[in-house]
Amino acid sequence: MKKLISITILSLLSLFFGFSTATAQRIGFLIPNELLADDDEKAAQEWFENNAATLDGKILRPHDIININPSKTKVIWVNIDRVGLKKGSLPFDWDTISALSNYVKAGGNLYLTKEAAQIVSMIGRIESKYAPNIYGNGIGGNNPDTWGINGVIGSLYDHTCHAIYAGLRTGTFNYGHTVYPMIGDGIKEDHNCMWDFNCKSYELTETPDKVYDFETKTISSVLGTWQHVTDFACTGLIEFLPTGEYKGSVLVNGIGAYEFQQNKTNNLYQDNIWKLTYNSLSYLRDKDAAFPDEKDIHLSLDGTDNNITWKGVHPIEYVSAAIGEGLRTDGYSSYGIATTDMSGVKTKAVSFSIWCAIETYPIMNINEAENTPTYTTIAGDLDRTAKKGFSFQLSSQGDWRFVCYVGGWETILKSDSKLPTYTWNHLVATIDRNARKLILYHNGKQVAQRTINNDFTPGNGDIYIGKSRDELKAGPFNLNVFNGIIDDIDIYNKVLTHAEMDVKNDTPSFPVAATRFAKDQFRPIYHGMPAANWTNETHGLTYYNGKYHVFFQKNANGPYMAHLHWGHLTSKNLTDWTEERIAVAPGENYDLKGCWSGALMLVNGKPNIIYTGVDNARARIIQAEPVDEDLAEWNKKGVIIDGCPQGLSDDFRDPFYFEANGEKYIVVGAAKNGVGACTLHRLVNGTWSNDGKIFFQGTNTTMSGTFWEMPTVTRMGNKWLFTATPLNTGGGVRTLYWTGNINVDGTFNPDSPTPHQLELEGSSHDGYGLLSPSIMQKDGRTILMGIVPDKLRSEDNYDMGWAHTYSFPREVTLSADGMLMQKPYDVAVAGLRIGASVNKPAFQLNGTASLTPVSGRAFMVNATFSAAHAAFGIQFLDGAKVVVDPNDNSVTVNVAAMARRSNDNGTYNGVYRGFLPVNIRNTDVKLNIFFDHSILDVFVNDSYAFSVRLFPTDDAADGVSLFSDGMTTVRNVQASVIDNKGTTGVRLTSMRIPNGCKAVYNLQGEQMGNDMGNGRSLPHGLYIQNGKKRIVR
Repeated sequence: MKKLISITILSLLSLFFGFSTATAQRIGFLIPNELLADDDEKAAQEWFENNAATLDGKILRPHDIININPSKTKVIWVNIDRVGLKKGSLPFDWDTISALSNYVKAGGNLYLTKEAAQIVSMIGRIESKYAPNIYGNGIGGNNPDTWGINGVIGSLYDHTCHAIYAGLRTGTFNYGHTVYPMIGDGIKEDHNCMWDFNCKSYELTETPDKVYDFETKTISSVLGTWQHVTDFACTGLIEFLPTGEYKGSVLVNGIGAYEFQQNKTNNLYQDNIWKLTYNSLSYLRDKDAAFPDEKDIHLSLDGTDNNITWKGVHPIEYVSAAIGEGLRTDGYSSYGIATTDMSGVKTKAVSFSIWCAIETYPIMNINEAENTPTYTTIAGDLDRTAKKGFSFQLSSQGDWRFVCYVGGWETILKSDSKLPTYTWNHLVATIDRNARKLILYHNGKQVAQRTINNDFTPGNGDIYIGKSRDELKAGPFNLNVFNGIIDDIDIYNKVLTHAEMDVKNDTPSFPVAATRFAKDQFRPIYHGMPAANWTNETHGLTYYNGKYHVFFQKNANGPYMAHLHWGHLTSKNLTDWTEERIAVAPGENYDLKGCWSGALMLVNGKPNIIYTGVDNARARIIQAEPVDEDLAEWNKKGVIIDGCPQGLSDDFRDPFYFEANGEKYIVVGAAKNGVGACTLHRLVNGTWSNDGKIFFQGTNTTMSGTFWEMPTVTRMGNKWLFTATPLNTGGGVRTLYWTGNINVDGTFNPDSPTPHQLELEGSSHDGYGLLSPSIMQKDGRTILMGIVPDKLRSEDNYDMGWAHTYSFPREVTLSADGMLMQKPYDVAVAGLRIGASVNKPAFQLNGTASLTPVSGRAFMVNATFSAAHAAFGIQFLDGAKVVVDPNDNSVTVNVAAMARRSNDNGTYNGVYRGFLPVNIRNTDVKLNIFFDHSILDVFVNDSYAFSVRLFPTDDAADGVSLFSDGMTTVRNVQASVIDNKGTTGVRLTSMRIPNGCKAVYNLQGEQMGNDMGNGRSLPHGLYIQNGKKRIVR
């Protein structure tokens, strides 16, 4: 009969408290060696003994806790509640206090109630200056109020969902909060041990508030105050979380309302006292501490991880990161899969941490800006099919979130803020099953929180790094690859605290390691282009603050056109280039789809950007102003021309600014009645007109096309030069120009309605040659450069990792008859780094004349021929020729016989022939060519120019020579190898060569050989081999 009664009581307790004995672990109740002195202490001990079987509890004396094993006794409860006990005078000797300290250090958990709360500082868990400063030990008296605990701290922190409050009766008292009543009307002793955060001795700051500052400084979580305050004056319920030294938790409850024997068992809320006690002990018992069977997961991403399979076109790249070195992704192909063992990951208390820096957000949708975001993975093993795992995720618009499975259910926690680019982001998500919390942090600040009711469901351990598990492609390009740097990925078997969440204030750079293109025979080295991926038109060419600046259409996520930004290059000489941080990026409602082309305009002597902002419906003209004198950072000022004026086609883009007749104007590419045109906008009282006025329009589509891209308007002496790149002309896409005058009303009056071609007549059509030039003036000279598209297949660009380059800079003038004369810009020529050279005086040529030692893939030749009857010119590599024929005044680039990657089948088929507008027989012909791996710029007589893309594939072919098909006089020739090193990324940081490799690299990442050997073949200096420094003396 006794056995039956025992079972029945246990069942009732289980029903009331939610007890479960299946997973119980031992809980100790520590009492002094002396008899308990107070009725509240005795009542607490009696309650514990009555529930010992359910709690797997045991009474402990001080000698029992010497060297106690925290893996067997998970929790020790210490309750001291007596009248007249002086602060600091506990009924334990220092050996007992020391044993408690060792116990927590080893991973044990303490529950300290009433006057025992001061033990938290006595064991060294917190500094003495943060010890409780409110202490009550009197005999109390009669009080009619209901006292309780408030789980909403200062109106900012709502902990009412914490596990210790589960199932408690609630009430709404003084301040409208939900509180937990503990004792009602009657005698109250008011023994307490609490914190007043308003006390100046704590030196707590208001940034963002004192609770946060206290939690950060003490690595704690403030869970409750006395119910009668809403600020931080009577904080008495705090969990001091595990640290590196103290691996267990200390839960302190020093609030006076927690009185076990109020009114001699006549407490209306006695069930809340019992329930709070049970919840607190169970919460601590079920916490996961760092015992040997646990296994954190760490991925350093610095080349030392042996469990990662890397995918992508290019070699793995490691660059300077938040912690040592990290992985640099290419934005369209490179990602990793780490195989990890998740069996040691706890499910009740676990934290996920990653570091990342974003250059640009992932594309995700190549056709439009996403109003409803879709996400890719920064890092995680989320598996929706198996309903397991976790993932930090990023959208194309910068939205970010943490997704995991809890109890087999997908659980999403999203930040309300965008994840910033060009900064180090420390992302942390903590799962605390006992506290029923999932919390998301960014750089140590909480950004989101939600309640959970189940354990974390670990995944299979295949952690995707830099891409989601799903495939999302446009052609060969992955649209869901992260673009930037990913550093340490960690999974901790504990709940991280504020103090354990580091912040990095330095600005990351996004270098492209030299190894990425070290063996690329096509990539130019002295022509302008970004460090990697896609470029389109140049715009905003200017000279400011001692440097040339050129802006350009950029997709940093891959060598294809999508989600365009404004890239930025700087140079001292227009041949050595540095890529700066992105100037303007999509992000506002008016430019979500892209920041398209435009120009610069001067405002109070400073360049301002005007660009085409595009959403999914229409285009607008936007202004941005520089933040600094280096033009590195920009602020958007917003819309200045709100879309296309009525009566014109929907296409409306590419603004250009000019001043004439004392007025300020902007022209914008457009179409009227199906023919290319430009609108004219005038600044009136600070506002740009938008009345549909036409600056200039073509006469027909055959000649002028259906739309004008990239217009420019430039004063040249007493004339004006107008250029545009029409679409859908009879000759396809090519750049045209007119000369004329600006009328009083700002419109253009051409000298002739018939345009001229910018490139030598016949050498450019269907999008070949220099297109859409950017024009600037400096020291009375007019300089021009523009994109020269490569015209390759997308698959070729995918393999190369870049697309397009810019022409060699040209200086342009107008002839007396209004023709544009073009020659190499001498500043750029002077900026070339000259290697092996040859300089020959006049000689007769019939056949070929080698220009040895000039050879290779980057050179220039300047030769003057006396034209007679025979064709002559320059030949290079094996089968490439620049041919001048005096018989028809043609200039031809012929690469039909050269082994090459073809980019012109069905158009030029390797033969680019233009015709000079003058007779050259019996005259001297000056021929300048600049060859740079896959681009050839040709200048004739400092008057005519064109650019051609060609892709030679025979690595052994490298010769350069002059030739003539008959006797021709060569007046002179100078030729040189060019040794420029190509475009560098801004503030280029160190990169790392993978270990296990005998290849030798210099400090710029260039491979110098396959093996160090004895080093005698290498110049003196410092090298990297197998991840280690080597010195050659």
